[in-house]
Amino acid sequence: MTGTNGFTTKSDLKKLKQCWQQQIDPVLVEIAKYREKEVLHWHQYDRILNMFNKIAKKVGVAAED
Repeated sequence: MTGTNGFTTKSDLKKLKQCWQQQIDPVLVEIAKYREKEVLHWHQYDRILNMFNKIAKKVGVAAED
């Protein structure tokens, strides 16, 4: 007899959850790696911008933010 959720047993639901996790976990890992790279690049951009602003200030050029 099928339950209200369309699965015959709790083990069917557990199998679906395990299958879904196997499919989605690699995607989540890739998203995390991309996010880490994005954050690193953003901090790198900030450091470069600060360096250019310091150089501009030393040579007497107005720098835009």
